[in-house]
Amino acid sequence: PKFDHRPVLPTIRRLAMGLRARLGVFAIPGNHDGDLLVPRLDGCGITFLNGRCATLRSSDGAIIEIVGLPGGARDDVTEFDIASLGLTDRAVGAVRIVLTHYPDTIDQAARLEPTLVLAGHTHGGQICRPGGRPIITHDSLPVHQSSGVHAVHGTTLLVSRGFGFTFLPLRLFCPPEIIRVTLRRA
Repeated sequence: PKFDHRPVLPTIRRLAMGLRARLGVFAIPGNHDGDLLVPRLDGCGITFLNGRCATLRSSDGAIIEIVGLPGGARDDVTEFDIASLGLTDRAVGAVRIVLTHYPDTIDQAARLEPTLVLAGHTHGGQICRPGGRPIITHDSLPVHQSSGVHAVHGTTLLVSRGFGFTFLPLRLFCPPEIIRVTLRRA
């Protein structure tokens, strides 16, 4: 599936169609998705925010800004002109969530002063030592930040292990995960 999405597309579409969220389902493409996968998910109810943002207002007046940094290549993020998003200062009490495929682009994401940064890419290491310490992460952050919740640059970084894999269809001491984030007023 890394280079040809067609064999797994029915499964991906079924999963995507099952996602439900009161204010919508938002995503960015990963480094192997880009122009191949995104068009094949039309009609699945997912809004892709690749270099774009969305402002949501809930029925109780809460404001949530979701910002999608480009996800195709690491250079897409590091060279991305944040000013092109047209974001202004966050409204008082608003939550700003930044989606970035690469956890080690946290420096760029943090410039947006987010409440939360959601990332993936590392697969949590995919092959780990007992106890979950990754052998390889394909990321420049410290190894212990390849999955989980971390305080970085004044924000919260949440790195998902995801449920896929790279070349080897194998996970060792690194179970797949899908994370559900629920926002609640303080």
